[in-house]
Amino acid sequence: MRLGFLYSSSSLSNFAILCGNGAGVNWTRSTSSSLLNQPCIAKRMSKFNGSFFGGGLGVRKLVPFNRALLDKWLWRFGVEDNRLWKRVLVERHGAGCGDWSTGWTRDSHGCGLWKGIMLGWNAFSAHVKYKVGRGNRVRLWHDRWCGDVPLKDSFLDLYACASNKAATISELDNVASFLGLLQTHCPSRVVDDGLWWSLKNSGIFDVRSRYSSLRESPLSIFPWKCIWRTKAPRRACFFVWTAAWQKILTCENLRKRGYSITSWCCMCCCNGETVEHLLLHCHVAGALWNWIFEAFGIFWVMSGTVAELLHSWWNGLCRHSSDIWNLIPACLMWTIWKERNHRTFEDVSKTDNQILEGFIQTLFDWSKTWGFSSCTSISEFTSSLYLLSHDVYL
Repeated sequence: MRLGFLYSSSSLSNFAILCGNGAGVNWTRSTSSSLLNQPCIAKRMSKFNGSFFGGGLGVRKLVPFNRALLDKWLWRFGVEDNRLWKRVLVERHGAGCGDWSTGWTRDSHGCGLWKGIMLGWNAFSAHVKYKVGRGNRVRLWHDRWCGDVPLKDSFLDLYACASNKAATISELDNVASFLGLLQTHCPSRVVDDGLWWSLKNSGIFDVRSRYSSLRESPLSIFPWKCIWRTKAPRRACFFVWTAAWQKILTCENLRKRGYSITSWCCMCCCNGETVEHLLLHCHVAGALWNWIFEAFGIFWVMSGTVAELLHSWWNGLCRHSSDIWNLIPACLMWTIWKERNHRTFEDVSKTDNQILEGFIQTLFDWSKTWGFSSCTSISEFTSSLYLLSHDVYL
């Protein structure tokens, strides 16, 4: 499977899942392709396929991940010598490009798998540099061995002079610059030439870096640390992740999906139920946030969105004193959401003081579970919160 399970495919329509009994379940073009082309489906899948840094769940896209696996064979061909499979391919297709790859096969016969792998050579080689050893395999003009671009692109006129015998003395200044650059990359006569993977500091190819270059990276910075690096329960973390994407099922979001429903906040009974209002600006949620700021003895300007709050919240009391602090957003939002569901679906409500007591109890339990607090009572725990921030700012 690691060889590349979609080597000749550009979409999921050609993908086949092999069952344990040998039967094949094919995704036909009329079903899978049309399904994945739906804008709403494609938009939701992009959330799952994104990395944690971009606010996704890290589920890899099949096509670019498969291409990265196939490119690993191109890397192995260039760095592994005297392998039987490599000798077979060279015997069949011939060697090309300084023996870093095979030659291009244009006939209709031959190994279709290797043909499909070689189709990605140009995109793969764009991330490859060459380490000069003896210098007998690296091409002077065409390979990236001296700088970030080939010499034929850095010295266009000199490259033209290589085939133009009528060159004049006016190129001498450029020749001096050219020779100075070459002098900084003198070849070694001791070691062999080699490949250098430019996407890794170690220079060694790996599938992760190649997959990252193939996948479209998000431009925005998502506060993934304040969601997935906290010690909150996974259900609460997933809820906060959904809230950061503005996708929890508030009344306003249900209306956007076409439901005929009144956008009404059951917590304050005053405003429409949006994500920001419910979790940040509603007077019930605001009372909990204000209690937190008073307990820690700090002043805070509430952010406009959940994502902005999470981004500014992480390690707010410095790295070594923020274990309990980092738990607060997930604990508070989870408490608000559970109370909202109780009022909506069970017609049962708590007073503001009861909600506050439940929030403090939950935060105390989470902190005790992970060893963030040695307090034996809730009153002792609430008193210790001020000391955390006070010790930091001393």
